[in-house]
This record gives sequence, C-alpha cells and structure tokens, in this order.
Amino acid sequence: QGAFEMTDTPYVGCGVTASALAMEKDLAKQIFLQQRIPTSQWVPVAGSDMKQPATVIASIVRTLDLPVFVKPAELGSSVGVSKASSEAELEEAIRLALSYGEKAIVEEYIDGREIEVAVLGGRASIPGEIIIETEWYDYESKYNDETSRFVAPARLTPPQSSEVKDLAERAYAALGCKGLA
Repeated sequence: QGAFEMTDTPYVGCGVTASALAMEKDLAKQIFLQQRIPTSQWVPVAGSDMKQPATVIASIVRTLDLPVFVKPAELGSSVGVSKASSEAELEEAIRLALSYGEKAIVEEYIDGREIEVAVLGGRASIPGEIIIETEWYDYESKYNDETSRFVAPARLTPPQSSEVKDLAERAYAALGCKGLA
C-alpha cells in the first residue's frame, strides 16, 4: 500500500495504517479493548524478553491457562502459529513465533468455531463458517487439507449472525479500514 500511495497507483483495500494495525495483533487487540470489542486474552512477548525464558513462561502461565496459542505478532495465514499445552511446548512455540519477527503473542485457548465475515465499505457480509477435520485451523488445514470446507451462511441463529456482523463492522471501523477487509 505504501509503495502504491507513493507512486499514486490505485489499489483495492485498506490503506497503510489500517493494514499495519490489522496485521499487528497486539496493537489491534489493544484497539479492540479500547473500543469495547471482545477479544481473547493475550500476553505479548518481545524477543528480548526471552533472555529470561523461565520468568516469561511463569508469568504467562499465571495469566493464561494452558493450552494456549502462540503466534507471530505480524504474520497471517497461521504461519508460525502453535498450540502449546505444556510449559516446554510454550517455550518452543514462543521461540518459533519469534523466528518470524520481533514480537509474538500468546493467546488464551477458546474452544469455538471458525466464523469468517468479509466487510466491504463498512458493511459486513453474511457470516460463513470454516468446517475442519483437524484439531485447529492451521496452515495445513487452510491450504493443503482437502477436508476443510467453507459453508455460507454459517449455521448461526439470526441474533448470533447479527452480532457477528456488528462486531466485524466495529472492528473494521476501529482499525480505520476501507474498501474490502
């Protein structure tokens, strides 16, 4: 987006700031909290924090129950994401996530469904649902597992669908998105 804007080249989607905020999970979650948009509990971990891994792991386990998910703070498509069920797995997952960037986030595990919503010009689409046969929606199940499928509309009640759409629109606005997100 930045290169397109510098060269006055038209493009589709969010601008530089909104895209950067949406990709930086820690900052996006902070904005969501400020805007009273529900998000999972999380703990950010900087690469420099891992000079004392035992202290970091102990702090995380005091804050979040295991299992947890660990993600690079600035990537998508589940690259570098791990589920950790023990302190040893947690340290390994943090190190993996940090191999992709300078910050990781550790999120509480939520046993839920994978609901997706597109937002165009501030208006949310009908929610869809990703049906998976694996334990969680990882990179393999997104791109290589032929058993994963997308169902639209999602099997939600009308109030649930309305709530999902409202949350998507509020998140879109909170991050300053435009166009398609």
